[in-house]
Amino acid sequence: MVPSSVSIIGSFKKEGIVITIKQDKSTGHWWLCLHYSIDCFGYWPKEIFPYLSTGASIVRYGGETYTPPGMVSPPMGSGRLPQEKYINSGFMENIEIIDSEYNDIDTQPKNMKINKGSNLNCYDLLYHGDEGSYVHQAFLYGGPGGKSC
Repeated sequence: MVPSSVSIIGSFKKEGIVITIKQDKSTGHWWLCLHYSIDCFGYWPKEIFPYLSTGASIVRYGGETYTPPGMVSPPMGSGRLPQEKYINSGFMENIEIIDSEYNDIDTQPKNMKINKGSNLNCYDLLYHGDEGSYVHQAFLYGGPGGKSC
């Protein structure tokens, strides 16, 4: 379900959506769907990912901004650095993967490898791991961007 309102910086009330990237068992094609729904809105034919014909053995999450030469780099997420915690940062939480047998599996902290950019005043990432029964495998991300980014 798409949220009907937006998150507000400085508020603990957050809005979001739950999405799933899944591979169709019969065709091998990949779909981007709203979680627990038949509503899919993204599609990648298996031919463009020949190395993913029978699933994936590694999953990478990331973000990227683009700025034409001479322009100021844009903000990412809420535009705030993740050191400000959930109240201000963009975040992904409760991250799971779907294995080659099409089972949902929680990601494991021991398998996480963090790769950050070089200018942490522009953009940053914090990994919070498993924080209990509600938040599993949380990443906080974002940053203001700017001229030196």
